[in-house]
Amino acid sequence: MIKPLNDYILLSYAKEKDKEDGIILSDISKDKKSTAIVAGVGDQVEKIKVNDVVIFNPFIVREIKIDGKKFYVVREKDVYAIYE
Repeated sequence: MIKPLNDYILLSYAKEKDKEDGIILSDISKDKKSTAIVAGVGDQVEKIKVNDVVIFNPFIVREIKIDGKKFYVVREKDVYAIYE
């Protein structure tokens, strides 16, 4: 398990929903998705928890690789919404 520090959030990309589910979670570009699943949160993160699906600014994230899998790190202030 990876535990981010402070107000950082660890993300992994969410699969896109399709129209039949009632919402389409779209890409900003093919390489820059704007939705992800929260894989870990720092101690100072107040409103977001692990397994939430969030909408965030894809141009601010930092990409990291852990055991061959891509993850993304973003600050809580750069998350715009939680998809419920």
